[in-house]
Amino acid sequence: MMRGFLEERKVFDLRRSASLRPRPTPGRGSRPAVRSPLHGLALAACGLAFSVAASAEEIAWRFGSVAEAMAAAKESGKPVMALFWSEKRGGCPMKEGAFRNPEVVALAGSFECAFVANEKHPDEATTYALRRFALAFVAPDGRELARLPFRDWESEGDPAAISAAMATALAEAKRPAGEIAAPSEGRERIGRPAPAWQLEGWLRGEPRELQDCAGRVLLVRFWTHTCEFCEASLPGLQELQERYGGQGLTVLGFWVPKPLGSKHTPAEVLRTLEEWGVTKLPIALDTQWQTLRDYWLEGGMRVATSASFLMDRKGVIRWLHPGPELHPEGGSGHEECARRYRDLEAAIRLLLAEKGGG
Repeated sequence: MMRGFLEERKVFDLRRSASLRPRPTPGRGSRPAVRSPLHGLALAACGLAFSVAASAEEIAWRFGSVAEAMAAAKESGKPVMALFWSEKRGGCPMKEGAFRNPEVVALAGSFECAFVANEKHPDEATTYALRRFALAFVAPDGRELARLPFRDWESEGDPAAISAAMATALAEAKRPAGEIAAPSEGRERIGRPAPAWQLEGWLRGEPRELQDCAGRVLLVRFWTHTCEFCEASLPGLQELQERYGGQGLTVLGFWVPKPLGSKHTPAEVLRTLEEWGVTKLPIALDTQWQTLRDYWLEGGMRVATSASFLMDRKGVIRWLHPGPELHPEGGSGHEECARRYRDLEAAIRLLLAEKGGG
């Protein structure tokens, strides 16, 4: 069922989404407005903070933007929980459903809560809500802690999924320095042995199996040549191979066609890599998405397919990035991309230092 759901264009179609905004350039981050408003609540003009009278059975959404909630978070030390919505859709059923759940309401007391009108704050909506409507959690220092894309915008939401995301965000906010950062999505994959690969061949580099990489720290990125986010991300991953390859790191790119079933020639893919300056990474072909499913899509609803996985010397998944974009440059609109890239590099160093595996 999940497989059919994902393949029937419910996965965030990065190529199609490019029409919604200009091409993101690392270091500049000019991103377009993602339209969406506030459901029937009075939001002060110019996006000033607003408050909704709250009983003990509902959440006090005290802020109308992430920026306002972040200012409060720096004072209180609480992370931010931001719910994005469009008033074009009318009232937000999740606020009347899952967000009245007693467990969710109780956990919400640990957050600065913002109900964000995407139309009034398009930059924030683009940064935190990749599917345009989502729940995002942000630490007072700006780190993205977790995010939850909603599967059915008309539903009242899933209290269990929301409370789990809230718990993940609170745990990540308390993570001590020196520990590998938890992912904002896909936390359940951490600590599991990496699945064996089911690939259709290698476009560049010596063919290999997962077991051939035993004893090395391994980074795998799923990508496609029509993806603007992959174009922004792959050069930085190649830099990590150049920097740490001699110490025991192997970086591999697993190409997948988007959409599934589309036809592309090897020459087309290689030409794109040349244009991106990615000339050294070994590239495998996952044309049927089987390895992508085993690593990522079978785990649940996903924001993007362009995920990255870091395995220790024993082949255990220790870190992942749910996509779609990470790179060392962190200009306006790309701060989180740079933050996650730093998390990745720190995790690589820790795993390389383990020597004997995780």
